[in-house]
Parts: sequence; structure tokens; C-alpha cells
Amino acid sequence: MAKAISQGVLEPMGVAPSHRRVRQFVAYAASTFSLGRHLRGLRDGRRRVEVPGFVIGCVLLVGLALRARSMMELERWVRAGAFRKLVAHPRLPLRDCLRDWAMAADVASAWAVHDAILATARKNKTFRGGSVHGWHGVALDGSEAWRTQARCCSTCQVYRHRDGRVEYVHRVVVAQTVSWRHGDEGGYPSRRKGREVPPVVWGIEPQRPQEGEVVASRRLLRRLVARHGHFCDVVVADALYAEAPFLHEVRRLGLHAVVRLKDERYAVVQDAAGLRRGRRYDEAFVTRIGSFQVEVRLWDSPDLTSWEGLEQPIRVVYAEEELSWTEHQGTSVWHCKALRIREVATTLSPAEASGRVVWEIARARWGVENEGFRQLKHEWHLDHGFLHHPTGMQVLWALLAAGYNLFQLFLARRIRRRSPWEQTDRGVAERLRAELLVGEGPLGLYLVPDTS
Repeated sequence: MAKAISQGVLEPMGVAPSHRRVRQFVAYAASTFSLGRHLRGLRDGRRRVEVPGFVIGCVLLVGLALRARSMMELERWVRAGAFRKLVAHPRLPLRDCLRDWAMAADVASAWAVHDAILATARKNKTFRGGSVHGWHGVALDGSEAWRTQARCCSTCQVYRHRDGRVEYVHRVVVAQTVSWRHGDEGGYPSRRKGREVPPVVWGIEPQRPQEGEVVASRRLLRRLVARHGHFCDVVVADALYAEAPFLHEVRRLGLHAVVRLKDERYAVVQDAAGLRRGRRYDEAFVTRIGSFQVEVRLWDSPDLTSWEGLEQPIRVVYAEEELSWTEHQGTSVWHCKALRIREVATTLSPAEASGRVVWEIARARWGVENEGFRQLKHEWHLDHGFLHHPTGMQVLWALLAAGYNLFQLFLARRIRRRSPWEQTDRGVAERLRAELLVGEGPLGLYLVPDTS
């Protein structure tokens, strides 16, 4: 174990953690992204300033990046001296100061910190090579941030139930990189092996009162294109987004769409079913997804014009997925099979992407569903109400997205070898928290070194 310690890879259980990993994290944030300089751009409307905004922003961003579960937990970390190692300032914010600043902060300046991190990552070619056959995808999905029956703000969505209960809900739309690539006989490496492209969050857009998820997603796409330009090639979404206005918006922005189809009442779905009836599949192949062997049969129906309200032809790809796997129960061996149907509509033409490529783009969204959107809620606590204020929530969502991206980029670009208790992303976050809270001595560098 001593040899492993000298290499900076392992440390024996029971020994007080060093600062190796957290020093690596701070150096990466400070040198690669100049995070301290961008934090100084945070603005707020406070009249009495006892703690500078960039100090509060640093505490919130790093705390959310390390998966703080509440403002109370952040205050405990501050009182334990964790952020003394990051910020060279005599005063640090407690819970009330954090909330007051978030409610008075400028939302645009908070998103500017997030956008600066992504701009640097793109400049460093972080996302190169992480595509599905050359197509860079971003998945859209709605999520409930939190709900309460106690109080309401001006941006709450009000749900009135038949039993008389009234709930006040905040929902958001999240845009996240499609980075999962399943391995198969074609030799496409899995994200778990290479992990070159982290599943970064491009934006979080709140739904306004009486507004649907698709309307908020269209506004989010316009904002992302205005800020980042051509940030992706394909937008991947579930069946809720199978609407003509959404597809028009995507094409107007110069992007393509791959949207799941589930409603058999759509005329385009019925037409595609009629075209493939009695027809042999256009393409078939066998691949592996995890422990399953999957035989896929594809029917490709391009240039359909029966989608009401859609001004351009649409293409429908219908897939039958026959899964095979083996189960062992005692001395018995069971060979199991299951059939799944997947049907998607896309604006990609057959000349641009084959049916198999469209199927793989649609399948890739499941990696984001399981490892992206789910992690944001359960690991980074997107569904926790840190505070109930229209401005404060948006500021915290911006810093949460920035902290999440910083953590994911750190995992992908800086960590080469992991100790036995760092095999999961949660283990790395726990290691960073432990080094901040109980690690002895100074780091030797500050995330925000100069406070003059």
C-alpha cells in the first residue's frame, strides 16, 4: 500500500485523506477554465455587501458540484472550514447569506459562468470523437424540479386536484449531450471504457405558468443556438415532442431531429405501417447491448407527407428488437427471449444516415436517460427545493449545471487511475468532500486566489 501511496493512486483505509484529488480538481478548474476570473463576473443587486458575490458563487458552485443536498449541508461545510482551502477571503457565507445572494443575483451572469466552461471545453476539443457515426446528439427531456403545497411564487404551475388539494410545481427542460455508445461487433467502444465525451448539460429552462414542456424546449433550443452556435447535429426526444411546431423549430435552427413515435393514431404512423405490411425488412443485424444479444430488423419509410401541419416530408424508421439472454436458477438454465418495438421519426434523409444509424441515435438516448437526467435528480439533487424564489431558483440551476459539467469534465479529462473506493462517480465525489472537510493542511493554491 505504501508504494501505491507514493504513486498517488491508493491510500489505506483509516488514514486521514490527503489533498491529492481535491488539489487536482482545483488546479483543473483554475488553470484550464480560469474559474476564478469567470466567478468575478457574477453580478447582484444587493445594497449591503459583506461577502463578495464571487466568494458566494464559488461556495455554491463547488458545493453543488460535490453534490450538496441542501443549504443546511453547505453551511455545515462552511463551518467545518472546507471552503477556507479554496477562497482567500476572511468572511465566508452561511445559509442565509447564500439564499439572499441567490435571490438578488443576475441570472445571465450565472449562466455566463456555465457557458464559459462549455466554451473552453469545446475549444479544447473535448467533444470530438464522441458522436454516433459522426452525428453529435443532444437529448431533451422535462423533469419536475420540485412540488409543494405550502407556498406559491409567480412562476409556479398550479395543479388543482379533484379532492381539493392544490400543489405548486416547478418543472424544467434539460438539454444534455448524448454520450452513451453501446459496444457491438462493429467495434464501437462503450462510454464506460473510453469516456472521452462527458454527458454535459447544455442548458436548463424553466417552464412558465400554463406552459407545456415542448414550448419551453423550443425556447431553450433558441437560447442555446444563440449562445453556442451549432452546438449539436441532432436533437433526440421522446414521443411528447412528436409535434409539427417542434420539428419546424429544429429545422429552422439548422438542426435535425430524431423523435420517438408511440401514438398509433397518427396518420404518418398508419401510413408507415401500411408501407411495411407484407414487405421484407430493409436491414437486419445482430449486436450486443450489455448482457443481451439483440437481433434488430429495420423497416425504413422515407418521404412521408401525411403528417398534418408538417411542411416537409418526414422519415419513419420501424425497428423490431429481439433480445436473447440466459438465466441460471440453481442447476437449471433458461434461454429467454423478448421482442421490443421501437419506432422513430427523423428529419435525416437516407443519404445522410442509414436506418441503423438512426436506430443507434435513438438507442443512445437511453444512456442519457439512465446516467444523465436520472443522476441530475438523484445524485445532484435537481429535485430538491434549495429555495423558493423565481430568480434564486434559476441562479442555482445555472450554478448546478456549471458544477455538474465541471465535475464530469474532471472525470473525463483528468482522472486516469482510480483507487478501489473511487470506482464510481459517487466515490470520487465522496473522496473530494472528505479531502475538503477532514484533509489536513492547506492546498497550496486557491480557486479564487486574489480578493483585492
